[in-house]
Amino acid sequence: MSTRAAMAQTRDRPEGSPFRWVGLFLVLVWCTGCWPGDEEVPVTPEQPTATPPPVAVEASDTLSIFDQYRFQETHQEFQKSYLDLVEDIQNQPTAKVDVQERRTSISRYTRSRKNYEEVLKKISEAKKEERLKCFATMKSLIRGILFFDQKTKKKTSRYDPERLVKEGIFTTPPTCPSGGKYSIISRDGRRFFHCDIHGTLRQN
Repeated sequence: MSTRAAMAQTRDRPEGSPFRWVGLFLVLVWCTGCWPGDEEVPVTPEQPTATPPPVAVEASDTLSIFDQYRFQETHQEFQKSYLDLVEDIQNQPTAKVDVQERRTSISRYTRSRKNYEEVLKKISEAKKEERLKCFATMKSLIRGILFFDQKTKKKTSRYDPERLVKEGIFTTPPTCPSGGKYSIISRDGRRFFHCDIHGTLRQN
């Protein structure tokens, strides 16, 4: 398109840019979770947007929290619904947003945003739970190390899970639920049990 044609098209455009309405309209949708004066309309079967239900945390110990709750898929769907809504508004013939005409894309955006927020909340709760489990495991390790100290008459300074199992302190090496690695840190005559993911638990 030539420069002159582009300028002519700009003069013919109705007063008020759709971009200005996009921001204001999305703020309204974000705050209310719906559009004014109408109920949420289900998406037609030809355009499915339902997010698969999240897998329970206990479903697999080999998956990360983000994989278990399908964070990537949910995030991508949220981004896509947002961009589709923006494009839909920008392509309308007038500057004023027609809510009724945009109801399908708005419904898809509202639903995907809700799914995304729920996934973030579940991930946050699961990470807190894993941290609590990790510290409970380190407390068990402390009791095992103290027992091993009494057995060997020495103060253990290095965490050796294989030796602790061999000596009968544990039947299996305790593990961090998030896959963190345990170690003992000695400082100023004190020992600290440490997880490289969740932090340090002190042992005198």
